Amino acid sequence: MPNRKNPRHARKSADPSRADLPDEGFVEILDMAAESFMRRGFDATSIDDIAARLGATKGRIYHHFRSKADLFFEVFSLAMVSRLAGVVAAHRSSGTGAERLSRMARAHLMSMTENVPYQRVANQGIELVAQGALTPAQRERLEEIAARQESYENLFRQVMREGVADASLAICDVDLAARTIFGAMNWVSRWYSPPAGEADATDAGSAEVTAERTRIAETVAATFMQGLRARPGTTAG
Repeated sequence: MPNRKNPRHARKSADPSRADLPDEGFVEILDMAAESFMRRGFDATSIDDIAARLGATKGRIYHHFRSKADLFFEVFSLAMVSRLAGVVAAHRSSGTGAERLSRMARAHLMSMTENVPYQRVANQGIELVAQGALTPAQRERLEEIAARQESYENLFRQVMREGVADASLAICDVDLAARTIFGAMNWVSRWYSPPAGEADATDAGSAEVTAERTRIAETVAATFMQGLRARPGTTAG
């Protein structure tokens, strides 16, 4: 069963105005939708597929969502929200730009190994949905998600610029560097799979899974930080 803890809790902590947490039935729909979109892709997944995975009728899904696109948007949105809390905490922490960027990268990378179906759906990209016909309401939702994603990525760009200013980072093109590291970080969710029965690292007895996720996050972050950190006698440009 996919990790339900992070999407629900992240949603509450990252968006206090939406304090009404979804009930278990709603979350189960999202979990099964994330699994279906992950395995089959947006185009090949139908509401029938999701209902079959749920062992329910389509009516249960349509009670909450008007369309497959609306359901995809909700999965995508919760995946993004689940990334936010740890990254914001690292962004607000003290230290040089390089130190804060490293912490932010590790937080993002940890999210890539948690709620894997959600993260893989997010990384399919909004262009998959944009290929189809959207209602005005769906288009507005799409633009909202895109704006939130851009704001999230700008947290990293801001810290990169601060690192260049405090001489802890040597980056000649912040936007290109950001695109590069996001490509590397987001790809982790494509190849990482939790051991069978250990989808939720918060479960009792999963210390080894947590340790492995931490090792991955630290190793990947350290790999590209080696190329971004300023060295004595070097400058950006």
